[in-house]
Amino acid sequence: MENENKRAKGRGHETASGETEFWSQRSATYNTLHQQLSMPKVKQIIIILSNPRQQDTEIYNVETFRQKEKEFKKEHAQARDFVKFLLTLERQFKNISKGELKQIEETLPSLMNGLKLIWTISRHINKKEEEFQDILEAISNEICQKVRNKINIRTIFKA
Repeated sequence: MENENKRAKGRGHETASGETEFWSQRSATYNTLHQQLSMPKVKQIIIILSNPRQQDTEIYNVETFRQKEKEFKKEHAQARDFVKFLLTLERQFKNISKGELKQIEETLPSLMNGLKLIWTISRHINKKEEEFQDILEAISNEICQKVRNKINIRTIFKA
């Protein structure tokens, strides 16, 4: 989880599709860890270490593990939620990344409605304003870059 949080802080919010890719990778990482934690051997170890006689050891604290496990489950659910909802906007993200300015303009109302719907119905996204803000920033950065590439401001102001 620490590695994922470091990766999250180091990412640039370049494109909307990049945000979808980030959350897909994060979800895949958490899915792998979830599968490992669900293995019968791991469950047996937790049961053994949950024995009151084992909890007194300084080597391992089951309560700390339980807290981390609870935090992990929350992060895992959040990542799945982000992927599920961002994939519903994949068509709009493709229009922004590959479309002309007119197509982007026509895409914005459905994109905004989709984002509003996601914010309203998601159990996790509306509790993580900074993460949602990152998505909005990626979308706006990508649109701004498209406009910069298509419109030369210097020639407009010289005329």
